[in-house]
Amino acid sequence: MKYFISILAGCLLLLTSACEKEQEPTPPTVGNPKVVLKTDRFFVKDTTYGKVEAIKNDSIRWIAGVTCNKNKNSETGFTFYSILCKTYAADRLSLREFFALDGIPENCEGKTFICKEIAQKDEEISTVYARFYSDGDVIRERYGLDTTITTNFLTIHKLDRVNRRIEGSFSAKVILRTPRFDPLNPYSLHLTSGKFWANWQE
Repeated sequence: MKYFISILAGCLLLLTSACEKEQEPTPPTVGNPKVVLKTDRFFVKDTTYGKVEAIKNDSIRWIAGVTCNKNKNSETGFTFYSILCKTYAADRLSLREFFALDGIPENCEGKTFICKEIAQKDEEISTVYARFYSDGDVIRERYGLDTTITTNFLTIHKLDRVNRRIEGSFSAKVILRTPRFDPLNPYSLHLTSGKFWANWQE
């Protein structure tokens, strides 16, 4: 497949196992002062190499740590970036959420790309969201991109090659593709007003 997340997206359909619940304290006010967003039930482990913030389902302030990898397709020579966002259980060790924007071309600064579940063209971005359980090594639920809406996008605002830093914004709506294991998980998940930065590794 074209990108490694495309392979992951297929693998996520085959995996199974256990469950867990987490909570976090008082919600802050973000954006419109009349709208008090809830605090997410998952936690941020580390923002040393990057951070993402978004609004989850119009009611939750979502924050995750980000890593960015610079990759090269050995068959085509296509160079691209992968944005990987993760949240954790209260122990900050057990992975709970994985959200990826993959296949961002090297010449991306100032451009807007269409998000797809699995990208078929260079101007399309592969998108995947999954829920992990147990010690963070078990995938139970996989979400795929909602193709019925036209607001799934990624814009790269800055690409600093000297400092290896990438900045962007996005919006993505995903829907459950597998049976729901945790009743607290929604059937659809919409991340809006998403903004991120990351320092990439090569």
